[in-house]
Amino acid sequence: MSNLKFTLILGNDLKVKKYRNGNSIPLAKSNEQWEEFGQKCIGAYSINEEGNYLYNWYAVNDKRGLAPEGWKIPSNTEWNEVKVRKELLQNPTYAGYRCDDGNYFDIGNHGCFWSSIEIFNLYAWTQTISCDEKKVFPCRFNKRFGFSVRCVKEGEKKIKRCCSKCGEKMNSGYIKEFTDKYFCSKLCLFTDGYTQKEFNLDFTNGDIYWTVWEEE
Repeated sequence: MSNLKFTLILGNDLKVKKYRNGNSIPLAKSNEQWEEFGQKCIGAYSINEEGNYLYNWYAVNDKRGLAPEGWKIPSNTEWNEVKVRKELLQNPTYAGYRCDDGNYFDIGNHGCFWSSIEIFNLYAWTQTISCDEKKVFPCRFNKRFGFSVRCVKEGEKKIKRCCSKCGEKMNSGYIKEFTDKYFCSKLCLFTDGYTQKEFNLDFTNGDIYWTVWEEE
């Protein structure tokens, strides 16, 4: 069993005006334009007052490719990689978001980044950070919203996942946030010195979570 070790783009959010095939992405300047593109499920982007580029999910998911050659929009599994989350927290941006009606919110307070994973017809996953908290947490939003985009490299080195306590190879398990520790079960967690009370608190806060990795 293995998982891919991805490298997050550092320093800048994605700022592209064309898809990978050269076609232009519609720029929605007015609220009416933004709302219309969303209602028609057309990919679009906007630029807020701070110069941040925000894309609706239809642009993220467009088959012409939003990410540059050799990069891709991260899935939830890829966002859950400890290294990726650390990179985001070390180099955050707080561009806020654009609502489906075209209004901008939370500029300078929150950063929201699209995942490639959708939920039914109307929603898709994002990863959100706040300037008040040093955490990354998943949220689901309407695909018509505008969020920042960061990409991960394709084809990075594969690394083995083994339980930090028993050494068993894993394709799913618990991750302790901001560490390189992985556990195949609660038993191994508790044997490592974790208590049920600590587990309940950290699981609620997102400091420990269960994930599933891709197989070779």
